[in-house]
Amino acid sequence: MIKASIDIGSNSVLLLAGEYKNGVVRELLNESRITGLGENIDRDKRFSESSMVNTYSVLEEYKDLLNNISLSSENTIVTATEASREVTNAKDFFERVKSNLGFNIFLISSEGEAYYTAKGLMNSVTNSQKNEFIIMDIGGASTELIKVVKNPFAIVETISLKMGSVRSTDWIATNQYEKELAINLSHPALKNFQCAEIICVAGTMVSLAGLLLNLKAFLQDAIEGSHFSISELESLEKKLISMTPEAINAEFPFLGKRSQTISGGAQISLALQKALGVEMIVISTYGLRYGTLIAGGIDEQFII
Repeated sequence: MIKASIDIGSNSVLLLAGEYKNGVVRELLNESRITGLGENIDRDKRFSESSMVNTYSVLEEYKDLLNNISLSSENTIVTATEASREVTNAKDFFERVKSNLGFNIFLISSEGEAYYTAKGLMNSVTNSQKNEFIIMDIGGASTELIKVVKNPFAIVETISLKMGSVRSTDWIATNQYEKELAINLSHPALKNFQCAEIICVAGTMVSLAGLLLNLKAFLQDAIEGSHFSISELESLEKKLISMTPEAINAEFPFLGKRSQTISGGAQISLALQKALGVEMIVISTYGLRYGTLIAGGIDEQFII
């Protein structure tokens, strides 16, 4: 059966439509748009009007795309994550979306975010002989660290840090970066996620992989399964810090609006991976929206 899922994140809104059969997702739609929903949430504790307009417009577009393949917005699995957990006006915004567009948006916990991210990613890990993995999911406002076993699938441990590419960019602009980074890196459970190799998902790390591959256009097949060393990431981070967002976008046009936050994302990803002792980074383009599509819905225990 063909299904669809939408991930409303703190920086992007992602759409996946396809059929899950015999362990494989046959994709019909795979779309990504930057809306910056989590911008300045630490300061304002509200979604800004402009970010809600952008997100609403993207959801309108996605509704049309789904209608074109005979899928309804009412039957689409839609999740919202960290930014939506932090603000005071998420409920009103989501009710307006449901009333006008038909999308029923589930606000899920950090544990749910980790579970479905891992579920989606593990579906793509078919060739590895390993059974335990550490996953890092850097979003716009949070970063999930997930320890998971593949067979049988189970989450061993997960933590959610209040750091992401959008938050980091805001911290840098307000001279709060060092302070906020130190708070997050002092999390007592970080020691449980020490590893030499880590699998990274979501827009920040996928985009950084595209930069390291010197891509001018986004090529999922080229990025999926690519890997690079922590020293390569460090060199890229230094380059991005020295560039303006406009210069970054001119050199790597596939980034689009993500060029505004990619430097901040690179900085927190490098700092966190150094703290974990990471030597090698593996990139996966799979994640939350794949996990919810494969599961076919959201378990009530994860709904806030």
